[in-house]
Amino acid sequence: MVSGAVGTRPAWVSDEMYPFESRFTTSPRGHVLHYVDEGSGEPIVFLHGNPAWSFEFRHLIGGLRAELRCVAPDHIGFGLSSRSHQKEHHHPAVHAEALAALVDELDLRDVTLFMSD
Repeated sequence: MVSGAVGTRPAWVSDEMYPFESRFTTSPRGHVLHYVDEGSGEPIVFLHGNPAWSFEFRHLIGGLRAELRCVAPDHIGFGLSSRSHQKEHHHPAVHAEALAALVDELDLRDVTLFMSD
């Protein structure tokens, strides 16, 4: 857990299907942001689209974590991250703000982005 963010992995998440440690941090706007950070080496950051979450990358992370550092956040309002009832918290600029803060917090450099939508 990073930055003392409070988050728990719900019981419905299958450890067999999603065999990663769930990590949590606090976004710049105070939301709990869930992410996985598996492996070591050059970082690759997986970014899901709408309405997905990091679960979509489970097979890629499982296959690449022996060679790469695989980071996959869940945008606010998706997956295991917290929800917000404020519409503006779901705008692309706010997701980008949360991602930039996570990249800085994890001190990721020379990142490869893998994005889908």
